Amino acid sequence: MGNMCFSGNRDRVDRKKTDNPATPSKTETLSTAEAPSTTEAPSTTEAPSTTEAPSTTEAPATTETPAKPARPAKSNKHGNVIVIKNAKGLENKLNEAKAAGKIIVVDFTATWCSPCRTMSPIFAKLSKEYSDMVFLEVDVDKVQDVTAKYEVLAMPTFLFIKDGKQVERLVGANDELGKKCKHYSTTHVSV
Repeated sequence: MGNMCFSGNRDRVDRKKTDNPATPSKTETLSTAEAPSTTEAPSTTEAPSTTEAPSTTEAPATTETPAKPARPAKSNKHGNVIVIKNAKGLENKLNEAKAAGKIIVVDFTATWCSPCRTMSPIFAKLSKEYSDMVFLEVDVDKVQDVTAKYEVLAMPTFLFIKDGKQVERLVGANDELGKKCKHYSTTHVSV
């Protein structure tokens, strides 16, 4: 095992097992009932609050979409990595990849984890190199239900998922990630 960070997630995993003894195995896909709320942070483009009543010419806040689908991150920093923001986003990507016959590589990461920051550019490079695979990033602190479902206790943790089932797990910052991508890839594109 390489360098890694440990999470306080063990309590969430243990609590989930205790609360629900019929918890699905870690290789099962998420059901729609497990999707978290889609509450979004307030938009940063709103005018600052004042004591005056709001102008009637401003667009009402209800024109925003309540939940944004997972989108590819900026290609200059994250390659073709798609940032997952909730369980429903992951479920959608799992279903899309399964229908297309693609392998998914999920990076469970944390902003405070130094080995995660080390692996991030490597993961982004691999996402460009192996275009036949789907690369997803899950922040363990922001998407805790997915983190607990896959029993992630250390970061970075990389999961390889094929046909909705976990086929490989790598824990820590190590050079096996590139080897595993090559192993599971059907098309290798040099970058």
